[in-house]
Amino acid sequence: EKEKRYKVLASIRKEKGLHLSALEELEKTAKDLQTFIDELKKQQEKEVENERVPSRGRVNTDRDLEPMPSTGFGAMRGKLSMPIIGKIVSLYGKTEDQKFHTTIFNNGIKIEAPIGTDVRAVYKGKVIYSGWLKGYGRIIILDHGDAFYTLYAHLSKALKELDDIAEKGEIIAEVGDSGSMDGPRLYFEVRYKGVPNDPMTWLANK
Repeated sequence: EKEKRYKVLASIRKEKGLHLSALEELEKTAKDLQTFIDELKKQQEKEVENERVPSRGRVNTDRDLEPMPSTGFGAMRGKLSMPIIGKIVSLYGKTEDQKFHTTIFNNGIKIEAPIGTDVRAVYKGKVIYSGWLKGYGRIIILDHGDAFYTLYAHLSKALKELDDIAEKGEIIAEVGDSGSMDGPRLYFEVRYKGVPNDPMTWLANK
């Protein structure tokens, strides 16, 4: 009986150890994604700055202090269509694991769907990245203007390449399980100036 109890405890410890390792990996990949997006943002800002005609006085402005635009993508809060047809299985924000008493913060949502399900652009945008990122698998990032971005990850196939324009509702990829530890699903983010927003506040038919 004692030996059996030790085996059960050892099994629980091992399971918790694997869970914590997976949690650490998730947190690391989230930081890597943030760094990656920050670099893309800097690169874009540099390109815009280089295109500007030099003028006297101060060039830099406190753009980060400006309110969120209410035109273009900014006017679509609560009106965007779902990027895929599927079941939302993970929400934005803090998620607590009741079994292991751990907490993780999700910067986006996960939508479960069969491999090959069409992924559509929620709004017209330009592809600023189409490739692979550790922990997220194959991803596409769209720039919608006014510093709004959407990210689509765990794709099996990307149908758009760098600098392509995606129209609202256009199929840009197919769902997969690349980089996913939970099977086929789409990971979806909405960002403004590089900062994650709750996608649920932007989507209409959820």
